[in-house]
Amino acid sequence: MTASLTLPAVKRDAEKNSPRAVRLAGSIPAVVYGQEADNQVIQVKIPEFLKVFAKAGESSLIDLALDGQKPLKVIVKDVQYDNLSSQPVHIDFYQVNMNKKMTAEVPLNFVGEARAVKELGGTLIKSKDSIEVSCLPGDLPSHIDVNLGALNEFNDLVAVKDLVLPAGVAALDGPDEALVLVSAPQAEEQPAAAEQPAAGEQPAAAEQPAAGEKKA
Repeated sequence: MTASLTLPAVKRDAEKNSPRAVRLAGSIPAVVYGQEADNQVIQVKIPEFLKVFAKAGESSLIDLALDGQKPLKVIVKDVQYDNLSSQPVHIDFYQVNMNKKMTAEVPLNFVGEARAVKELGGTLIKSKDSIEVSCLPGDLPSHIDVNLGALNEFNDLVAVKDLVLPAGVAALDGPDEALVLVSAPQAEEQPAAAEQPAAGEQPAAAEQPAAGEKKA
């Protein structure tokens, strides 16, 4: 498990401070919710959120320090972005119960080299970049390694059941679902050879104009 990161936040009066006004002031409107928590309307500073989110993503715990009170344990559930600027315009934080299992999408980290690619010229095909897991919040990994060193021949693959998961973490994807495989290189088509005359056969002579007829 990656150590949680701290993100300062303040409560927002939705009636007095519109989302647009919050953004113009350099913050991002957000909401915190959970199965055993009341919804809270908040805001966070743009630079502080981007710094924490770059490390935490959507699969690491964050200590949300709301108005200087005891931090709430949350994960980023959703981020909405502006279509033109690509800046975040709204965030959903999910407050977790540290004593109850949760589900989350955890990114895959592909490590090592595939012999079937390096030495045989195969093509590496990744079919998934994350898997869904179930675990206690304190056991939630920031990523899961996928060992490419197991791919020695064409059509070798790594499936969910081949992953080495941390203690307390269970994969919810199908055990036989492929994560990455190696396919053989495509054979290049050879150009068709020009038709050769049969043995003893002379190539056709170019057509000659009839007597008294001129070439065009």
